[in-house]
Amino acid sequence: MHKVRTSLFIFVLLFASLQLTFGEEIKKPVPYKEDEFPQWLKDLRRAEIVFFGTLPFTLLVSMQGYEIARFYIHDQDPLYTPWPFRSAQAPPYTFEEQMTVVGTALVISGLLALADYILGKINHREEEAIRRPM
Repeated sequence: MHKVRTSLFIFVLLFASLQLTFGEEIKKPVPYKEDEFPQWLKDLRRAEIVFFGTLPFTLLVSMQGYEIARFYIHDQDPLYTPWPFRSAQAPPYTFEEQMTVVGTALVISGLLALADYILGKINHREEEAIRRPM
């Protein structure tokens, strides 16, 4: 009896889900127009993409840089050898050290996004100057 109820429940659920998909009108997406979004919003979206796209790489670089600095701060103690050669007994990062590494990565990613924005503005002005008749 339990199998029959389960089978009936699955059948009704499947039938209901098919009704939802077949009964709905198909809508075709309309492509964006050239002037649909303001330029500042496009620039903000690009900065967001650059910021979050570079974040994994800047996190890796800042972590490696911090490990090398930590190695030299501790007078090249073998216990603090940087990552590829680190021993299993290496002391873990403190919370402050973790926040330093993450903060450094965030700042570097932000600076890269800002540099991309500035270079994009310069490039956009040069293109406008070329298009404008003299």
